[in-house]
Amino acid sequence: MRNPSWESCCKQGSAQLQLLPDPPEYLKDLLERTDTQGRHFKDNLRQYNAAFAFTSLGCDIVSPEDRVSNNSNNNNNRGGLNAFQIHGALCHRQGLLTPVEGSEPSYAQLYIFDPSSAAERRQARNNNLDPEIVRELSVMLAQCNPFARIYRHAHEILSNHESSNTVSDGNDHTEVSAPYIIISPSMRMRLIEGSGRRTHNLPTMEEIAAVIPIEYSDRSFRDIVLTLRS
Repeated sequence: MRNPSWESCCKQGSAQLQLLPDPPEYLKDLLERTDTQGRHFKDNLRQYNAAFAFTSLGCDIVSPEDRVSNNSNNNNNRGGLNAFQIHGALCHRQGLLTPVEGSEPSYAQLYIFDPSSAAERRQARNNNLDPEIVRELSVMLAQCNPFARIYRHAHEILSNHESSNTVSDGNDHTEVSAPYIIISPSMRMRLIEGSGRRTHNLPTMEEIAAVIPIEYSDRSFRDIVLTLRS
């Protein structure tokens, strides 16, 4: 078609979409490479994505057998790819910043470690992935991902807060609720502490020299709540 038109979307073709920003240089290089390592990365892209995820996926996945059965019952045999299908609600689960005793760190907990340690733990869970790629991506995300920086800072604040409370409380064994940090959609951090729920507005990322680019703020409707322990 020389002059394509869109009648049901994009305001009849008048909507102008902004180009996506270039990815970090190492990731861009991996996506463009056609050698063995580049092909391996693209062939296993979903597994790499899962290995570096901050949250786990919470949903009821429909098995391939059930998909075939459902399609047959509904006379819905249109062919084509149907790689992932869920039933019911979809959510993302985020655990504590510190793993439960006896369990290995995973998901967002890995971003608290230095990149080399995090890479070793990711590699242990995904031994078919390329160790060099896992190491380089761990370094890249620690440097470029604003959430990696803000999670590390939140972990530092909660750890320091826990230590200071342990010293000041002495032998006082009064049970209080665990403090937690709320990260707003505008990337502001608030520390909520104790049973009195006192709130402290923490320094912004700019004020602690961990700059969060403005394009990452106000992207969602929900706060992120981070706790150190259960």
